[in-house]
Amino acid sequence: MQPVGKGYSNWGAGFIGSHTVKALIRREYDVIVYDNLRTSSQERIPEGAVFIKGDITDLEGVRKALRNVDYVIHLAAIVSVDEARNEPYTAYNVNAKGTLNLLEESLKAGVERLVYASSCAVYGDPVEIPISETPP
Repeated sequence: MQPVGKGYSNWGAGFIGSHTVKALIRREYDVIVYDNLRTSSQERIPEGAVFIKGDITDLEGVRKALRNVDYVIHLAAIVSVDEARNEPYTAYNVNAKGTLNLLEESLKAGVERLVYASSCAVYGDPVEIPISETPP
């Protein structure tokens, strides 16, 4: 089995992604990290993972990265509300169009399962910690 991470801002080379990759490697999965290193660093990618520098908005790059892949963990996004407000077309291209690229190419590549993770940013400013889904 070959899990693969797809990333825009910090999948594989960021905090959550790098810990996810470490856990997969400990379980002896072959891991491919696809990241553009926009807000992260290649040094954070755990040893044992294959790194492909690329962007989720690049359809051909996504297609190539998905060759011989069974599973995808999709953590790619612009999660900053301020950045999305200031650069709405960039946020749209990454969050919506990039996700659509990944979904379509995963289907074409015969990916068995895709896991999509969101962000706590969808809940707005936290009313309480830990954040729950119940506040307005």
